[in-house]
Amino acid sequence: MNTIGTGTLHTVQKAAITADVVALLQDTVTATSVVVDSVTAASFDAARGTSAPSTAQVSTTGWMSNLALREIVDSGGAYQAGDRRLLVPSADFTTAPEVGATFRAGSDRYAVLTSELDPLGLFYELIGRRT
Repeated sequence: MNTIGTGTLHTVQKAAITADVVALLQDTVTATSVVVDSVTAASFDAARGTSAPSTAQVSTTGWMSNLALREIVDSGGAYQAGDRRLLVPSADFTTAPEVGATFRAGSDRYAVLTSELDPLGLFYELIGRRT
């Protein structure tokens, strides 16, 4: 990572990197429109003994790709052929997507297996399995 001064990325550099990453994730030629559904809370009806989840829905664009065979093998069985990687801008989310969330691209729905924020905080990497 490039460093300036005391070892931190300069604000101007981070702004430039952020602009570039967001532009790529929202590019109309290569990006995919997706909807990420995350469970945010659950309400419990004591009289009926039932609960209902509340969900947050975020419509955004991002890059989708297949996992490499090396990643599938190295995962020790956590990932399978057909699992997909989705990179989405973190600025589009008020809360981080978590394992158990889902994302949709067209008519395809994926359950989130892992969710990680990149080191600069610019995008989330979601690994999903088709449901």
